[in-house]
Parts: sequence; structure tokens; C-alpha cells
Amino acid sequence: LKELITIVGRALAEPKERVSSPADDGEFDSIPLVGRSPAMQEIYRVLARLMQTDLTVMISGESGTGKELVARALHDYGRRRNGPFVAVNMAAIPRDLIESELFGHERGAFTGANTRASGRFEQAEGGT
Repeated sequence: LKELITIVGRALAEPKERVSSPADDGEFDSIPLVGRSPAMQEIYRVLARLMQTDLTVMISGESGTGKELVARALHDYGRRRNGPFVAVNMAAIPRDLIESELFGHERGAFTGANTRASGRFEQAEGGT
């Protein structure tokens, strides 16, 4: 958590413009995250700042810690909410298929590639 806060803090250290935070407006009352601990309050503050940006963020953590919930909150309340939301469980993708899964492939690119397939990045275009 400390590493996440530090990295995001550095990325947001020099905002291009001052915008109001969703936390200031009570917008977090509707976010589907639960917790009132100091650690969760810090996550809410970081989310509030991230929602106002178009930064690329990688969310990592232990299994079952709510990474997809955080990603969903960033999507639903962020600037890309009108685009698609594509969740990717990297642990479930075999190492040999990661490139094809994320970037897609063209027909004939490898044995068994009978049709073109879009990757997760292409599927999420304009969204999260």
C-alpha cells in the first residue's frame, strides 16, 4: 500500500490543472468499496486524484484484495467511464499466450491462428 501511494503520489505531484476531488463532493458514498480504516481512506484519496487524470495505472496485489473492484471504481468514476471495461486476470493467462491475449494476432501469425483476434488492449480502446 505504501509503495502504491508513493508511486501514484509522484505521478500526480504536478497536476496540470486544479480540479475538485470526488472525495470533496461526497462522491465516494456511491463507490462499491467498503472500509473506513486509515489505509482505505488513503486509497480513497489516491483514487480521487487518479479519477481526474488519464494516467495509465497498473493495479497489483495479493489474490482476493479487491484489485478488480479498484479498477472498476477507477473506470466507473473516471474520465473513461463511457468506454468499455476489460478486466484481465494475468495469473490465468499461460505465459506463452500473454502477447497474443493482450495485443491480439493476425490470421496465420502462428499455428492455429485461423482468424484475426483482437487483444485486450484493443478491446478496451477508449475505456479501461
